[in-house]
Amino acid sequence: MPDERRRRPQESHEPSDEEFGSAGLPEDDDVADIKGSDIDDNINHEGAKRPHIESDDHSNDEDSLKEEVAAVRASAGHDRPKAAAYESNVRAVLKLAIEIYRGLLLTENPYPDDPQEADWSRTVWRQACENLGFRITHTPELLKLITYRASHLCGELNTKSKPIVANVYGFETSADEDIQEANRKLVTELKADNAFVYREHGDSEDEHKGIYANKGIQQVINETLFKNKHDEGITWLAFYSPFPMVGLALVLTAMEFAFTEEEYKSVFKAHLQSLEDFDEHSKEYQLVPKLLQRIHDSRRVHAKAEVVGMASSCVMSKRAFDNAIREAIDNQ
Repeated sequence: MPDERRRRPQESHEPSDEEFGSAGLPEDDDVADIKGSDIDDNINHEGAKRPHIESDDHSNDEDSLKEEVAAVRASAGHDRPKAAAYESNVRAVLKLAIEIYRGLLLTENPYPDDPQEADWSRTVWRQACENLGFRITHTPELLKLITYRASHLCGELNTKSKPIVANVYGFETSADEDIQEANRKLVTELKADNAFVYREHGDSEDEHKGIYANKGIQQVINETLFKNKHDEGITWLAFYSPFPMVGLALVLTAMEFAFTEEEYKSVFKAHLQSLEDFDEHSKEYQLVPKLLQRIHDSRRVHAKAEVVGMASSCVMSKRAFDNAIREAIDNQ
């Protein structure tokens, strides 16, 4: 059963085109405080509760979890912020806050601008404190640890994708010119009509089968979020059931980046646009919702958990979507 204390926050700003990873953090020591009344009215169908983002100024609150305490370092003298420098209660809040922050990146926007990044980091700290029953003052250093650690998400996806992509598509590493030429030819074939997202590659767009069903996709997601029944994808149903469209677009971006070095954010936008277009085009058949739920359910099986309920990257064509609809009808 999911941990019902784990609750998903909602964002308050629209994302801009800034790359994520920059700090943009407030230079104050606001109190991480959230009242139960802030979340009781936001229960979703899975039982996980989602608070709204609001101001950190709770100086006039009469009903608080417990008396405010400072985030105490167990050791000092590090040039760079480190979680190990803090006492165990602070480390517990920090670990949970990072999980929530990663969930926001994968469900809402992997490229928050500076104001949104600052907003999210403070919100997830409050939420982690509330979930664990603490009221601990956050500091600029702790907020930086949240965004610093979690902003490695793209790098983690890239690292997990490279060996999987090489194995699934048959890339070889060699100085031999013939092998390098074969690799270049394979890249061209995989990028044509976004062929790499299909389960089976045909000679043309009309002959590809299994849109967004290539086995490499599920393997990358398994390795990143569903390695075991205690991993994030299992314990955070509010984020990952069904699997988020934004997260799938980011996985596809990492897989494509493994065999072609394009501008990361533009590739992500193209994949997300394709998924949104496919969802709209196939709405009558609910193909995308079924796909996203199937991704989550199959990953739970992998984790041994019970199932609960060359040119730059191009946007997929309507013809590809029509082919997918025909294939789904034929398989009914």
